Amino acid sequence: MFWLEQDKINQLTPEQLKQLPGAAIYAQLGEQPIATLVLAEQINRTGRVERRWLSAKEALITRNGRITRSEGMPHNLMFVANLNADPLGCYQQQLRDSAAAPHCVRTWQSFLDYENSNQRVERIHIQSRFNWSVDQNIATPLRGKRKTRELVEDVHTQSGLTWQNRYWIEYHSGDIIQSKQHFGIGDHRDSGTLMLREARY
Repeated sequence: MFWLEQDKINQLTPEQLKQLPGAAIYAQLGEQPIATLVLAEQINRTGRVERRWLSAKEALITRNGRITRSEGMPHNLMFVANLNADPLGCYQQQLRDSAAAPHCVRTWQSFLDYENSNQRVERIHIQSRFNWSVDQNIATPLRGKRKTRELVEDVHTQSGLTWQNRYWIEYHSGDIIQSKQHFGIGDHRDSGTLMLREARY
């Protein structure tokens, strides 16, 4: 279980990745050490894929690549509202099946519930706008360079804060193989960027 240790930068060699029993991701919050999380559970439902990623101390739940819940973090994300209207999965489908590409809405409204320093829940109301950006080749540890298109999500809060989430979506598979997502409470005192990258497909 050496790959679950969190006290140091923990990127595995290709040989170590091949020994894992399944998929894994690298996660890095701000400037903290890189952690390896393994896939513990995957639920496939029409139009969405939910995954639970585990390390020795932390857990992340993602839905179509978006972080929707966390455990063991300094300020846990407790809840994301209106996920059924989240267009992120639609944009993945556009690259997965270009022949039957759906029209994806460009805006999304939601709210996020975070656990603050006093272990109380703080709610952040957001409005997002999605735009395609440039094509990029992203290097992966085991599969080499993958052709992706970057999807940019501009996020605005009711209190006037703004940030960007970025998703690198692989052509043909529609998988998000890398993302940068804002992670933290509303006043940005302890917020940062959570970088997720494919370790093992």
